[in-house]
Amino acid sequence: MPQFPLGSVLFPTQVMPLHVFEPRYRALAHDVITFQVVDQPPEFGIVLIERGWEVGGDDVRTHVGTVAQVLESEEYPDGRWGMVCVGTRRFEVVEWLEDDPYPMAEVRDLIDESPTDATGGLIETTLEKFAVCGELATRMGQSLGGDPVVPPDHGMASFALAAQAPLSQMDSYELLSATSPDERLTKLNDCLDGVIEMMTFGLSEE
Repeated sequence: MPQFPLGSVLFPTQVMPLHVFEPRYRALAHDVITFQVVDQPPEFGIVLIERGWEVGGDDVRTHVGTVAQVLESEEYPDGRWGMVCVGTRRFEVVEWLEDDPYPMAEVRDLIDESPTDATGGLIETTLEKFAVCGELATRMGQSLGGDPVVPPDHGMASFALAAQAPLSQMDSYELLSATSPDERLTKLNDCLDGVIEMMTFGLSEE
């Protein structure tokens, strides 16, 4: 599968706009749009760059990523592309192949464990902590962008909440790599506790 290493995590359910300007990723965009499988939407993988830069190569990439399905695409006269993608499912990189002309990898799907009777309660706890973060942000003269959007499916909700949380990219990657909604939400709640603690400390210093 073609791969687009980025400095940010893409979660299933998350919509991500892309401005594609580097020549190798222009080629990726052209190929996935031009040679898409009949009756299937064009798609490629997005993995987080652990060390290094998006432009120029020589990056160190994580091994869990998300399939990006192309919702909209446009090629500009100068060869750049604009895309809007949505994360659909996770995968694990089995083997990186040669970057010619763009990164490619052999991958296998990662299937989440099913939600449990505890998942709904974990979602409610997460929403309560989002509300606390929002209140603290308001007191700091900031905004977290409003109430989180929560899909009805509990498994997808765990991804959507992780995508909307104010976390570092490595924390986000840890949530992406979790093996179940309950594990993901538990880790997310721990992360939000840390965010609340830092925001509270910041307010106390004012």
